[in-house]
Amino acid sequence: SLRQEMSLDNQSNEMRVSELESEVRALSTVKHILQLKSNKIESLNAAAQVELDESNNKIVRLSEENNVANAELVELKSKLQVEIDKTANLVAEKSDIEEQLKSAESERDDLQQKLDEAVLSCETMSVSLEDARLEIQLKSDE
Repeated sequence: SLRQEMSLDNQSNEMRVSELESEVRALSTVKHILQLKSNKIESLNAAAQVELDESNNKIVRLSEENNVANAELVELKSKLQVEIDKTANLVAEKSDIEEQLKSAESERDDLQQKLDEAVLSCETMSVSLEDARLEIQLKSDE
């Protein structure tokens, strides 16, 4: 009876060992699968980190290019303002010159009129002098 009990215990133990070995193999397979998945995740994370680093580098480069473009734009706006100011000054100067020209033309016209009047006056005096000279000569001849 003791032998039967020991034999039954031994069979039970062998079955239990067999079950445990089977569980160990199953757990080993699960561990292997999990390790493969972990390796895959690490690989994907590394690839994603590379993409992220490349994207960040691209953002930094584009930001620097944007800063350069903005600086150029500020410089161009400044140059444009200088040209606008020059143009405004030239327009004002042109207006002043046109006013001076009109004034000079008006003064010239006034002087021309005075000259014409003076020439007419001289011609009139010349005719009067000639008349007077002829009259004196006639009286002198008499």
